[in-house]
Amino acid sequence: MRLNIFITSVIWIILSSAIMQSCNNSQPGKIKLSQDYSNQSDKPKTTLSTLQIYPKEQQNIAIFKFKNKTNQPSLDWLQRGLVDLFSNELSQSPFLNIVNLTHLNELSNEIKKNPKAYKDINLAVARKSNAQIFLIGRYYYEGDSLCIDVELFNVNSGKLFKMETVCGAGLERIFSIVGILSNRLRNTLLNQDDKKMTPAQDFTEITNSLDAFRCYSKAMDYYDQFIWDKALEFLKNAVKYDTTFAIAYFKLAQLEFSNKNHEVGERYLAIAENLKENLTPSDRLALNLFIIRREKGFEAHFKALEEAVYDNPSNVELRIDLARRYRHLGFFDKALEHFEIALDYDPSRKSIYNDIAYAYMFIGDYPSALRSIDRYLQLSPNEPNPFDSKGEILLQSGNFKEAKNEFEKALKIYPDFNNSIVRTTEINIFTGDKKESWEFIKRLSKIEKLQQGFADFNHYRLIHYWKFGEFDKFKKQISKNLNKKDIELTDIFLAADFYASIDDSVNVTSIYKKAFSYFKNQLDNDIDYDKNINSLRIFTLVSGYKPRECIKYLKQNIDTKKNAQKKMDIYFTLGLLSARAKQLDQAKKYFELANLPNFHNLLKKIRNTNWNNTWKYVFESSQYFNKGMPASYLQAEMLLNIGKESGRKDLEVLARMMKAQYYKQNDLPGKMEREFNLAGIPTEDKWLFLGPFSSSNINGFDFKYIREDDVNSIHDVKHNNITYRWHHADDRLCDGYIDLKTVLGKSDWKTAYALIKVYSPDEKKAQIRVSSRKACKVFLNDNQVWRHYNLYDDFIDQDIITVVLHPGENKILLKLANNSNNWGYYFRITDENGNGINDLKYYPADEPTKGLALN
Repeated sequence: MRLNIFITSVIWIILSSAIMQSCNNSQPGKIKLSQDYSNQSDKPKTTLSTLQIYPKEQQNIAIFKFKNKTNQPSLDWLQRGLVDLFSNELSQSPFLNIVNLTHLNELSNEIKKNPKAYKDINLAVARKSNAQIFLIGRYYYEGDSLCIDVELFNVNSGKLFKMETVCGAGLERIFSIVGILSNRLRNTLLNQDDKKMTPAQDFTEITNSLDAFRCYSKAMDYYDQFIWDKALEFLKNAVKYDTTFAIAYFKLAQLEFSNKNHEVGERYLAIAENLKENLTPSDRLALNLFIIRREKGFEAHFKALEEAVYDNPSNVELRIDLARRYRHLGFFDKALEHFEIALDYDPSRKSIYNDIAYAYMFIGDYPSALRSIDRYLQLSPNEPNPFDSKGEILLQSGNFKEAKNEFEKALKIYPDFNNSIVRTTEINIFTGDKKESWEFIKRLSKIEKLQQGFADFNHYRLIHYWKFGEFDKFKKQISKNLNKKDIELTDIFLAADFYASIDDSVNVTSIYKKAFSYFKNQLDNDIDYDKNINSLRIFTLVSGYKPRECIKYLKQNIDTKKNAQKKMDIYFTLGLLSARAKQLDQAKKYFELANLPNFHNLLKKIRNTNWNNTWKYVFESSQYFNKGMPASYLQAEMLLNIGKESGRKDLEVLARMMKAQYYKQNDLPGKMEREFNLAGIPTEDKWLFLGPFSSSNINGFDFKYIREDDVNSIHDVKHNNITYRWHHADDRLCDGYIDLKTVLGKSDWKTAYALIKVYSPDEKKAQIRVSSRKACKVFLNDNQVWRHYNLYDDFIDQDIITVVLHPGENKILLKLANNSNNWGYYFRITDENGNGINDLKYYPADEPTKGLALN
């Protein structure tokens, strides 16, 4: 039987769009401020000490720094440079794993504290690193020839089993010398079956420029430390020395895309693709995967990445990339498993501890996250990123002072570390520290070398003006931004939100009109089609500007040559805009065009998705079609079954809310409330709200507008000569999300309270599952049980708090603080399996319940 498929299409296309953004805009290895990273699943039920997959047998080789016997200090850089060259050559075999030099140095420093306990330091270090073989070497001159000696030792016996020497005519022959030596070493180390594999690539095929290699090596040092501006600078120097240096172009492309400099990124990517024969096989594979992600979309990339990891289980880079994709999708148990496997292959890859820490942070397990970061700090005490990451984890947990301390430590090591400056600026603005905020904004202005840094400066300068009431400066600056050659979506929406907050609807309309004309002009002149068609699509969805006019122009710009996913994005937008314009028959046709047969498989692959960019549009669309039509109800039933079969509570909750929406629009309040109870969500009429209170020049999150630890009576509150009253409200959607901007009205730089009573017939263990944008505290029976500051977006079950409910009445108070963005929260109370608890009853705080809680 063929169901009407417009609802299916709506969900598929919004989800696919959100996931594509999360996969394409991420910084390499660093969690950045982004609403597109998916957040929350239930916490993993098992520990990760037992893995399902183990590395295949490999020989681990420890390569120690070479000794400079040339009597030329200017060649000291080769002590490390030769390690990099040999590592590159030997690591091209899947049967050889190179122990990271940094790890060897750390072990060596530990052992040297008690040198008398060891006869041979190198042997002791190699054994501690779990290597089977270790290599030492030296370089020296014989006449005009540069010579390199290498010696291989068996770690188990400690005996030398191979020694090789190769000489060449001077330093310019260094790549050839290393290539010859590496081939001889491989022939010694590999068995006959291994030797039948494709011969390793000579480094001279990658670059024949010593200066290019030196710049690339330095760039990778900075890259590993997350110092993107320096990495970019040295990579650009590398390709100046060697215009055929393919891997340098590929790294440049990745950095430029992550900095949202798409045109430059595309140019570097095209050069790398043209030069891909100069890449090692593993780098060529990484390039192909990156191109698939750019051109064919999320599903094709994810499938190709899974297959690549299966075929290349010892490729640590691929496995880390796959783990990060799982983390972005919200499958934190799988992400953690793959991160642990990557550590098994390469215990010295210290940045994996950073990845693991963020995975734990996303499930609200802050102690585990901090333990992982502390391990990262032990391995990298002189790098800024471990301190920066620790600061982000502390900030996510709502500890502003401790977070600032960690960011300060990062900035002492590297004063231009962008993310620490951005986060400290954000804290200062949020907590109302005007002077400190401006000092850090000035620091941002000094690091405009990366576009992302420039964007941060512009954005936070505007936010500062708005937060601290400098409206004339805001208006002047936003006017300049909107008259630039390239207009950013963030500036458009920020300007519109600002003018809406001061009731200037004329300026809001003028901004939207100008923005629409800008995107039309960009597309008419064929300027960066992908970026501008997507920006126009998002603009039309968010702004609601003249849907009929937007429909007409989007129809003209559907590029049939583009991949299916991008076309589907536009068809979905056309469908929703048509529905807004009351063209329901046309809307159905567009939604059908947006349908793809693998919808259900996609849902299973996406653990969670945020409210603002995804689910609010799903529920908006269901409003147009629910009344008297079964399609959305049947779709909700299908979604519910998928959730049950795959153990996906987020999908179950969303399905129940879709059913509740259907029942509400068809005047079936009893059935609507039943769906809420099964999900553990109180209906919106059970909440009382107080506020919003202004927090323009203070830290409203920590300022007590009421007695937060003693809310025993519902009474008016006076603050700054304004009287605030507790009141009921409804955002008119049964989606499980309380949209505070609808409920409370103007709510930029505001703080509010939400209060509810929960009756339990007996004492019981339960879970409060809450997610909010931006900051939230949870009080149970006058005791604070949770606090967080959300760095990302609001997802179902983002924070899971285990509590004990007393017999009788239990009082739950939420304190919610906002900045200049969307504002709202998810809230539900469940058992440990994420199911609603049947005998709990929710009451408004201004109504009597059946009894009092036992303290």
